Amino acid sequence: MASASRKNMPEIPDITHLVDQRCFHTLPVYNPPQPFSLSPPEEIAGDLELLYRERFYKHAADLARRQIIETPVEQLRAGDLGLIRRVFDLWTVRQAALIMMRMGSLAKEEAKYLDDLLSARYRIASTGQSVVPWKLKLLAVRVQAGGDSQAGIARYYSLAREARSELSAIRRQLRTEELNETSRETLEAEARLWSDRLRNVGLYTSTMLVGTKDVKSALALLESMHEDCGNLGAVDPDNVPFMGKVAFALGLLYLQIGDTISARQWFTNVEQDEVLRDLGISVCSIADSDWDTAESILNKIDVSDTASSIPIAVKNNLAVTEIYKGRLNNVSSYFFFTFII
Repeated sequence: MASASRKNMPEIPDITHLVDQRCFHTLPVYNPPQPFSLSPPEEIAGDLELLYRERFYKHAADLARRQIIETPVEQLRAGDLGLIRRVFDLWTVRQAALIMMRMGSLAKEEAKYLDDLLSARYRIASTGQSVVPWKLKLLAVRVQAGGDSQAGIARYYSLAREARSELSAIRRQLRTEELNETSRETLEAEARLWSDRLRNVGLYTSTMLVGTKDVKSALALLESMHEDCGNLGAVDPDNVPFMGKVAFALGLLYLQIGDTISARQWFTNVEQDEVLRDLGISVCSIADSDWDTAESILNKIDVSDTASSIPIAVKNNLAVTEIYKGRLNNVSSYFFFTFII
């Protein structure tokens, strides 16, 4: 029966149902407070990527919807893979913008039309290759599951199976086929990509486990991931820096449950990123009311990288130490720095 159903499937998935205007809701009027702008500058008004990047989320959502429903249906039916992927990219922007506007319930309603993005209906019949971007698959997990839930965890496990299957297929091809240098380099890059995706799904799963209040399982998963990365570091060097991410996540989780001793130990294991390591250890000192040590560590952290959120985190925590040490006159300067950033 399964093989018969695959034979009846079109070679290229038909996604014309996703460009129907009935998939989308009209967004409510959004009036941000002053001094925030109601409309984007004219030079970016038609640029979807810039609208989203500059946080004009309603305009980005509206433009994505308009471009989706204006997609030429006949071209989609003809199996234009480039256009199919473009439609999914637009759906990704639409869903992400709704979430950033805190319209999760609306995003969930619209995501129903996406159905199961891992199903065979979204795969090329002859190769089994999915036409859905990985980014949309990840985004849809939390949206379609309605936040942190057992259903969401199950979806993440399904994504992990897909990533593991893709990675195994690529490694088997590298091992068994005679390839020229260009083909081998391309496959090796794909293997690194899928390996990275598989690792990150583990982090996303642990986050959702915490959201469902299953901290014990989250800790077990993260500690198992850290051990596996250590064992596989010689085989895949990318596992080594990822160990630092896992160690930092473990530190945060132990800090969340009040175990500052374990948290400090895990933060110390973040060897690849001194800034994150010191920030984590300083927060442990704050949790232990060791204000002098926290202040000393925070003042040593490099805050020159204004493109990241680290400077804000450092200044906010320094403000906390100043408050608890009674030096209120110094606090305003840290908050001013935060607003300037």
